Amino acid sequence: MDNNSLLSLSRFIGKERFNKCQMHTTLKESDMLLKAGSVMILLSTCYKLCLNSILSINSNKSLKFS
Repeated sequence: MDNNSLLSLSRFIGKERFNKCQMHTTLKESDMLLKAGSVMILLSTCYKLCLNSILSINSNKSLKFS
């Protein structure tokens, strides 16, 4: 093997490693984003439920007063 083929081979291996590393990173990032998204959905659902219960309590109070 001459120098050129060795160089191209090492470049190819380096590229493959870089691609794998990048893919791994993006997978990790997307996983974290998914987790953060699910947490946000949970929080918003809890917030809506709390808001609904507060509103229903308030409407019950106003019904009692009238």
